[in-house]
Amino acid sequence: MTDPDLAQLRDEVTRRGFLRQTAKASIVGGALGLFATVPAMAQAQVSAIYVSPLGDDIQGTGCIGAPFKTISHATLVATPGTTIYLRPGVYAPFTVHTSGIETAPITITSLPNETHQAIIDGRLGVLGNTTKHGAYIVGKDHVHIRNLIFQDCLETGIWIIGKRPSIHGHHQIANNIIRRTGGPGISVQGYLSSEHLPIGTVWTTDVLIEHNDISETNMILPHKPNGGVNECITVAGGVQNVITRYNDIHDSRQYGIDYKHGFVGGGEIYGNRIWNIERFGIYLDTNRLEVHDVEVHSNLIWQCNVGIVMAREANNQSKPPLPSELRQSFRDICIFNNLIWDMGVSGIFMGAHPNDTPDGEIHNVKVLFNTIYNCGVSAPGQEMRLTGWSRDEYIQAGIVSDFVVAGNLAHRPGYARAFITDQFSGKPGFHIEQNMWAGDPLFRAPDLPIQDLKGALPDFGLLTHSPARNVVTRESYNQMIDQNISQVTRQWPTHAGAY
Repeated sequence: MTDPDLAQLRDEVTRRGFLRQTAKASIVGGALGLFATVPAMAQAQVSAIYVSPLGDDIQGTGCIGAPFKTISHATLVATPGTTIYLRPGVYAPFTVHTSGIETAPITITSLPNETHQAIIDGRLGVLGNTTKHGAYIVGKDHVHIRNLIFQDCLETGIWIIGKRPSIHGHHQIANNIIRRTGGPGISVQGYLSSEHLPIGTVWTTDVLIEHNDISETNMILPHKPNGGVNECITVAGGVQNVITRYNDIHDSRQYGIDYKHGFVGGGEIYGNRIWNIERFGIYLDTNRLEVHDVEVHSNLIWQCNVGIVMAREANNQSKPPLPSELRQSFRDICIFNNLIWDMGVSGIFMGAHPNDTPDGEIHNVKVLFNTIYNCGVSAPGQEMRLTGWSRDEYIQAGIVSDFVVAGNLAHRPGYARAFITDQFSGKPGFHIEQNMWAGDPLFRAPDLPIQDLKGALPDFGLLTHSPARNVVTRESYNQMIDQNISQVTRQWPTHAGAY
């Protein structure tokens, strides 16, 4: 994937008011070879440090002619505004010891003509300490990691976690290749999922994850005979305002992107390409607490088991939750303009998990203008499953309000009607209407073969005589989602699906 225009990138970061502090710093485009502008004061301290596998942490000075040997040592010497340049070669996992500031982040990257030639190899780490992660960032601020390769990590490729008593964050993880990890490729957490903390607890904020290529995560390793149980990208527990965009996520066990396990507030998941994932492409999971104010849009998801899932896994884990912890709340979630095709089972699943109970709330959930095609490839399945939350005990408790599924387009080739499980229609709190689930929508080229990562993808645009055109007549849905996946303004009445 190529980086968008730099000005457009800045606009997108601030579009919904997220990453307000991060966006004020220069956005460094990985493929563009641009580097953050460092204030004069920071330059007078340590503007650049060089690291090489042939360097020396004791005799070296960190200059290009006398580099340090380890990344961890370079972060000890760094000051706000320092760019740490990794020369080509193989490095041990590292811990970031220094924070940047809003106008002068700590940046760990390569020289512009040496992109992806510095490899952090997890086999040089040690199980049981911080080097089991490729990069370990705990309780730090304004750290940017770009243009590197992380591979064969015993646990996580890049792990970010908060540290009490202050909220930390404002990080950017961009244009890295992350492959073959025992756990997640990237994990952003406020606190460990085993900790039971009150609703609203936040220890990590404002993280941008973009343009990374992540594959082969949660692998089966000697210390994990059953493999890892997490995701390519994990966002969990005490986190707010995380944007995950324009990543390639593929060929992996478990899940693609998961915002989960506790309090996750604010963020977007958009523009990602997700394929060949063992289970779900994108997963929103409240666990015992809350996920709110998250948009999931404009993603391309294919050849997974299920495309997008929203559920509440209220697992008790190591101890039963306190009453204040058992909130199980989805609020202000919008899932729109996604293209989902060739799923093993289902395109979109939303409903009660076996551990779900009629507690908390499910409020202001919008599922609009998604295109779902050819699901149930490897097992009997459905394009869409809407189940459980309309059971009598949920209705009597008033759990669900303002749950809208509208303008979606689903089709299974060779069948007059897509396979849909819809238990929500006609129940209080649900509005399931103006979806096109029957008939051939006449896509332009839905069966175009996928050649390779840069090859042609199917074209789910509509032919001029498509019956899916102008079938959504409720103008309020247009106003909710004013543009389609191609950023063309929707005209009322408008088309079903992402185009």
